[in-house]
Amino acid sequence: MTREQVWDIIGDIDDRFIAEAAQYDPKQCSRSPERIGVMSKKRIITFALAAALILALGVTAYAIGMGIHRQRQAEMRENFGMGGSDAPAYQEYTVPEENTSGVTLLSTINNGGNQRIIVNVSPITRDDLALTQHPVMFSLDGGQTWEQAMTAGDENSAYDAESQTLTVSVMFSTEGKQPGEEITVLFNVNGSLNLGSITVKVTDPDTRLVRFPEPITLTNPVTEKPVSLIGVELRGNQAIWMLETEDAAYFYGDHSSDSETDAKLRQDNIVTWINWLDEQFRAMKLTFADGSSCSFNGHDFSDVDGNLVRPHVDYDRLAIDVSQVVSIEINGQTYTIR
Repeated sequence: MTREQVWDIIGDIDDRFIAEAAQYDPKQCSRSPERIGVMSKKRIITFALAAALILALGVTAYAIGMGIHRQRQAEMRENFGMGGSDAPAYQEYTVPEENTSGVTLLSTINNGGNQRIIVNVSPITRDDLALTQHPVMFSLDGGQTWEQAMTAGDENSAYDAESQTLTVSVMFSTEGKQPGEEITVLFNVNGSLNLGSITVKVTDPDTRLVRFPEPITLTNPVTEKPVSLIGVELRGNQAIWMLETEDAAYFYGDHSSDSETDAKLRQDNIVTWINWLDEQFRAMKLTFADGSSCSFNGHDFSDVDGNLVRPHVDYDRLAIDVSQVVSIEINGQTYTIR
């Protein structure tokens, strides 16, 4: 059933049934007296019933009147925690207002080593979805290697049955490629039905290196030795922290020759270390020039070079404008960024 059918059906409900279904008290409504005077009791109750039914069907309020492409862009912004924020690393594309088949590019983001694109693909049937967990496959620049695209969200949120459209996310390496360079991405369904292709430009990863005038000293929870936080590389969609610890080899080195007892102890200590790092990152906060702020999630992985450990940490939104960061809060202290 479409949204339009819902509105038509509810609009035809007889006033007597509405009156029997609910006792409405205009005094309890927060609308102005002028608004209440214009809208009849039947219309208010009908609107409430329609809104409730549409929400029950899983249709968000902003989806009314939008084609599936604009709807998905709005949903992605909301899901990514972007709100009304802008970020150079995150780029949205102009999309058709009406539902269309084939491949429609919605947005893209460059994280410095990989680029992620989000597209709508159609037609995808329920049978296609049932065949495999990831029915859509993609290939780069006409290559013979096909990889599985990931749905952008679970099936219920990523698939629109009315337009037979599935929203998917594709990640590919940008190593050796420059911003502005074009990459062609081909799509098919379950290795057979060709959906078409799009050409996307490599976007600027948007980076900013911040070094603290003096290292911020933390204490290793396992060895109680100092851990020096010396700076952070802010990227459009994640931060890469730089910390020095003489225990780096203990946590990240090759210890395949450990005895069973030592291996078990080391593994327990590594878990303690990782959990402690995540606690530190989640307690940090970035503040922007407009007074807004964002926090961090736990880290994904770490690069290690000698005693230098570089944990990659996601923001609590998809992307930020690194040029607008004015301060970082760490351990209750605020450090101004110039």
